[in-house]
Amino acid sequence: MALAKKTGNKVVIALSLLILGVGSFIMILPFIWMLSTSFKIPGAEYSFPPEWLPIPATIGNYIELFSLDFLPYGRFFLNSIYLTAIITAGCLFFDSLAAFAFAKLRFWKRDTIFLILLSSMMLPVAVRIIPLYLMMSLLHWLDTYLPLILPRIFAGIWGTFLLRQFFLTIPDDLLDAAKIDGCSFFRIYWQIMLPLAKPALITLAVIASLATWNDFLQPLVYLTSLEKYTVQIGLAYLVTDYEVEWRMFMAGSTLAVVPILLVYVFLQKHYTRGIVMSGIKG
Repeated sequence: MALAKKTGNKVVIALSLLILGVGSFIMILPFIWMLSTSFKIPGAEYSFPPEWLPIPATIGNYIELFSLDFLPYGRFFLNSIYLTAIITAGCLFFDSLAAFAFAKLRFWKRDTIFLILLSSMMLPVAVRIIPLYLMMSLLHWLDTYLPLILPRIFAGIWGTFLLRQFFLTIPDDLLDAAKIDGCSFFRIYWQIMLPLAKPALITLAVIASLATWNDFLQPLVYLTSLEKYTVQIGLAYLVTDYEVEWRMFMAGSTLAVVPILLVYVFLQKHYTRGIVMSGIKG
């Protein structure tokens, strides 16, 4: 009986691995095709049957992409890096401050205020975009990076929720001991809470950076100057009414994916740990 059960478990595991392997291969096929097309010579992208391995391969598509007179793709890349760095750093600081206050400080209607903030998460960006646009227009902030930066770093509800859940797992006795030693609230936050919250902070950094890097709607709405556009809008410029420069489009898409892959590969372990630990206590 035990042998049959053990054999059955092995069969289930083998089938699970097979299904996951096939699913992973299917999901990675578009990425392989994108990478392959980015190295093809003109006309090879339309060949039939499709050529998965570009022969001959060329880096001319990448060179041509950065040499376009009407499309400063290099500038778009730097703009996205700048916005991602600023917004990620701002989210880590301000969201952690708010999370510390909601988790460990006692003030009037704390839980009610937090629930009101959480309720705003039910409103998608597409619903808020028109009133936000009118507000930014009244402030004369259109065609600047302020509408992209300030709402995200000062109204990061999801990040506040994530870090608050993590801070709740830290015993209050640790904070009481620090108060007895004369630590101020900010010193407790800076020297005790933040070092302990490293996994959750890395998780928030990954989520904030990926969301900023991949954002297309908000830069498209708020920005009008070509030199201020981001990578995602720059890629859309390669798609015209008459044709699509598939080779350069795939080259640009490959370059746009590289930072995302690097962030996830190097921080995957901490990202998973932060998600798990942040959900321990409600």
